Parts: sequence; structure tokens; C-alpha cells
Amino acid sequence: MSISNLLGSHWATRRIAAPLALALLGGCGDKAEKPKPVAELISVEGQAHLTRGGKRASANPGPLHEGDLLETGPASSALIRDLHGRELELGEGTRFLLGERLGAMTVELREGAITSRGGGGEGQLKLSLLTPYGLTSVPSGAEATFTLGSGGLQVQVLEGQISFVDSTGKEQLAGPGQKLMVALGEVRLSDAKPPPEPPRIAIAPIELRLAAERGAPQLKRKGSPAFVRASKDPLAIEEGTAFRVPKSASASLEAEGVRIRLGGGTTGQVGAAVREGEERRYGLTIEGGEATLLFTGQGRRKVALESGGRKLELHVDAEASATLAQTKKGPRLSVTGGELELVSEGRSEHVKAGQLAELGKQGLKVEDRAAAPVVLPAERRVRVYANGLDSVAVSWPSGVDPSSTAQVATDSSFAELIAVGPADGGAITVPPPAKGVLHWRVLSPGGQVLHDGRALFDRDSERSALDLSHQGTEIAETGQVATVYFQSVVPSLTFIIPPHEAAARYRLRVWAATDLAKPIVEQTVEGTRCPLEAGALGEGSYVWYAAPLDATGGELAGGRMNKLEIVYDNKMTTLAIARPKPLERVGPEVEAAGVAPLGSRLYVNGRSALLDEKGRFSLRLPRVEMVVFRLVAQDGSESYWVRHVRSAR
Repeated sequence: MSISNLLGSHWATRRIAAPLALALLGGCGDKAEKPKPVAELISVEGQAHLTRGGKRASANPGPLHEGDLLETGPASSALIRDLHGRELELGEGTRFLLGERLGAMTVELREGAITSRGGGGEGQLKLSLLTPYGLTSVPSGAEATFTLGSGGLQVQVLEGQISFVDSTGKEQLAGPGQKLMVALGEVRLSDAKPPPEPPRIAIAPIELRLAAERGAPQLKRKGSPAFVRASKDPLAIEEGTAFRVPKSASASLEAEGVRIRLGGGTTGQVGAAVREGEERRYGLTIEGGEATLLFTGQGRRKVALESGGRKLELHVDAEASATLAQTKKGPRLSVTGGELELVSEGRSEHVKAGQLAELGKQGLKVEDRAAAPVVLPAERRVRVYANGLDSVAVSWPSGVDPSSTAQVATDSSFAELIAVGPADGGAITVPPPAKGVLHWRVLSPGGQVLHDGRALFDRDSERSALDLSHQGTEIAETGQVATVYFQSVVPSLTFIIPPHEAAARYRLRVWAATDLAKPIVEQTVEGTRCPLEAGALGEGSYVWYAAPLDATGGELAGGRMNKLEIVYDNKMTTLAIARPKPLERVGPEVEAAGVAPLGSRLYVNGRSALLDEKGRFSLRLPRVEMVVFRLVAQDGSESYWVRHVRSAR
């Protein structure tokens, strides 16, 4: 039967030529035979399903049989190759039925897009492609793209010549550069130039360098039997180089547009580093420890990361910085500056400065990071005293050019950057050093320094107002007035008693100068030193007397009356904190008390503290996890103390 007769006999009543499909896919009345492979599914990108024998399942690379129905999902594709080398590329949302006739592959396209190319063999076998609009024959060596949708059928011929026969049996030929469009019974042929091939993108390697910053990091090149110590001078390394950084050490990986600082306890391996057109791509595996990623300059950069067995990819176009840490839940990325795109398990999230991204069992989770407890100003002398401070924000005046850049470093030359990003946010939050100096600055687009800051960090020595008094003062019997100056509470006092050869013990009595009837202190000691605890006496005037005692407790002759003046003298240049003590257990309220230098201003958790004429303060706060003292001196310099407290049990 001729193809025109075949088309005419069946499409007179139906638009979709099911009998023709049966004829093409093996015949109408033939006895069913065991399906045989007619092609092979080479690869699948995304999702694809195969229906065989009425059972639908995910499609995996392997043989395809006559009668198989193949479908691709959204944003998916597949590649098929027949026994003669012809390849079919399937676009997303494509459905077709596969068959064989006269030794050649046949396809009934039901929806989507297919590109046919290549093929060969005896007799130059043709691909027969059936749609509801007609039958197309594609000879070996020809290349064409078929797109079937609600608007009809389009055939773009790229190479060779194809033959299309419509439902009336009319044949239409189309050659290279021509487009065939079929809809509503109308067949149109146009001379459309094929889309130009995309320009070939040059791929070039990027040099990656590793250097020791502190301690003794090690590296092992691919194929090398053992680790060797890394040099302080940046050393070029290649893909497959492994590294390990001891806990007391640190190292850095540098390449064009990116710098990765490796903290103590970090191990891993570097992947490929290449430039593909205007895009730069890097590969890195990090296990344990912590890494700080710094992206400087502009341009598309992609970092393929593997951490804790999970894969993620970072896409960055401008200056940005982030810290990657491996936690028990999985990788955690904390963005300190700028913005980046995080891609993982088919999901994409834009993560900005001040946000955390965690990749755990429940997938990707992005949330805002808690605000830093301390915000440091630029262009002032700043000191910070704290133990276990996780984060601090460095700031600069508002109104800077949005295209300005902010940088934070641990050195004055800004060679050891820890964060970079746009300056339009007014602040950058970073982990501070336990002890050392933090530098930050804002640069104009031309590189001019617009604002800069510097803060000295040190541990809280935990010296309170009471601790300061423990230095102690000795009071000797002279018959003169002794004066003791104090700045917080009265220090510990030790009275020195002149020895008496017949004395077995000594008795010390202290009276208030305004009331000599009853002593406020009466104490008996074995030796000639009689100590009083700090704070036992307050500010004021006193009289004291030390009497030698015999073995029966009777007073012996000797000793004299002495005067003592205890005077408050605020010559303090720093803050003395009486409460809270570090990690003190507190109830529903927290008491903050101590002494500040005269002429200074004090703020506690942002609240102004009222100072008396001697610089003393005392206020109560709702229960918090930490108390931040901010002291502003007369010269404008600022100091901060951060003390953590615990809930009483």
C-alpha cells in the first residue's frame, strides 16, 4: 500500500493516525512477538519515565524496545541512539512511542521536541517520524528539529533534506535552512536561517596557590605518598591536592577572584579551577574545621563545595564573604558580607549578609543570624574586653556611596582579610579575635579610604570593684593619723601591732570617731598582724587601739590610741564592675553595679547608667544572657565589657 493511500484511508475519520502508527510500529494483524531492542537510552538529565508492558517506571540508561513509551519531565532531557548510529535528542516535556519498520527506527511523536542527527547503514535507512499532522522521512546524515505543541508542528531542517507527507498524501520537501510549519490543515514552507551555533567558549586553567599562615599546615599532591609541610610563600598546586591544617595552625588558598582561609582542624582537597569565558569555577572538598571564603572584585564565580558528604554550589557576582563550618547537623554557611546564591539538591536560595544557611536532613534552611551584642564605631579609639564573644559588628557613618566597599582584616595592611562586601549596609558582623586587633575600612570605587576603624580585643580579666580592693593596705601604730584612699570599696586592712615581750595575744578595737562608747570591731589574734576583710570598714573617721594580753587575757601596759581616715578618691581611668561576675547565676533580674571614672558616660545594655558624685552606679535589668557595658571617656574613646550570666537553678 502506498503512503498516500495509507494516509487517506485512515485520516479521513481521525486526525491521529493510530492505524498508521500500528503499521509503522510493527503491523496491525501480526502475531505479537517478544519486543526486541531497537535503540539505546544513552543518558538522562533530570527526570524521565518509561512505560513498557503497561508498567511505568523511571527511565534509566539501557536498551529500548519496540513499543516503549518514553516521557521527559520539566527541565529534563534525554539522548537516544539507534542501532545505526542515529541520535535523537529529547527536550523537556516530550512523549513518543518507539518502533521499528524495515530495519529502521520509527517514532510516533505525541508531544514535545526531538532533534534527529547522524545515522548510516545499508540503503541509507530513513527515520520515519509520525505526528497527528503527517509522516516525515529523515534520511541518514540529515539533521532536523521537530517541535509538536498546541500550535501545530514545526520542522527546522539544519542539514540534508527531509520529506513530509500530510493526511491527503501530498508530499513537501524541505532542505537546509528551511522551516516547515503545519497547522489547521495548512502546510507552509519558509526559508529561515538556522540559529547560529553558540560561540565556542575558551576554557583555561586558573592557578591555585596554597600558603601557610600560622603553624604547620600540610599538603599532599595527587599521586604523592605522604604529606609535606606547606610553605609560608604561596605555592602553586593542582587539582587533587589534599591538605590538612592542625588545630593550632591556619592556611590560605588563593586564586583569581577568590581567597579561602582554612582554620585549625580543617582537612580537604582542591578540585579543578578553570576560567570558562567570563565565568570562573572552583572545586573544593572540606571536612571538619572552618573555612572563610572571600570573593573580591566583580565577575561570575562558582564554587562547587562538598562538606560532610553533602554537595552545594556558591554563585557570586560581586564582592562577598562567608564562613563555612561543618556542624553535627551538616554544613552551615554564615554570610558576613554581600550576597551569594546557594544551590543544593535542586534548590536555589539567595543568602545575604547577616543570614545563616544550614544544609541538614530536612534540606536547605535559611534564617537571620542573631544581632551582634556589640556595634563598634569607626574613627574612634575602641577597646573590647570579653570572654567567649561570638560576634561583633563594625560600623561606619551612613550615607556612603552604595558602590563603596567595606573590608575587615586582622592586620593594618588588610592583607589578612576576614570579610568583604558592599558598604551600603552600614555595618558588617564578624567573629572577633579573642585577643588582638581588628581593622576595618570603607573604600570608594576609586580606592580612597572614606572611613576606618580599629578595635583592640582582650579577655575580661574578671577584676570587679571588690577584686580591685584585694590589693590590701597595712596600718601601723604610729600615734599619727593614717589615711586610706579607695576607689571602689574599702580594701582589706591589716593592722600592724608593736610586739610586747610578755604578750601571749593581742586585742584590736576600732571605734567610730563619733562614738567611742562601743567598738565596731573587736578582734583577738595570736600574732602582731590583725587583718580585716575588704569592706569591713566604710568611708569615715575611726580610732583604734591594740592592747597586749597576758596568758589569762589580762591587758598589759603599752599600746596607744591611733586615728584612721578612710577617704573615697575617684582617680580611676577604667571601669570597675562589682556585678555581675562572669557567668554569675541570676534570678528574674540582673544587678549591674560598679564604679566608673569621673567625667565618663556609661551605658548598660544600651541604657544610660546614672553615676553619683563618686562615679558609682547600680541598676537592675530584666534577665538576659549577657550584659554589655559601654564606657565613653572624656576624650571620646570607647570601651566595652561583655559579661555572660546564667539562670539560677
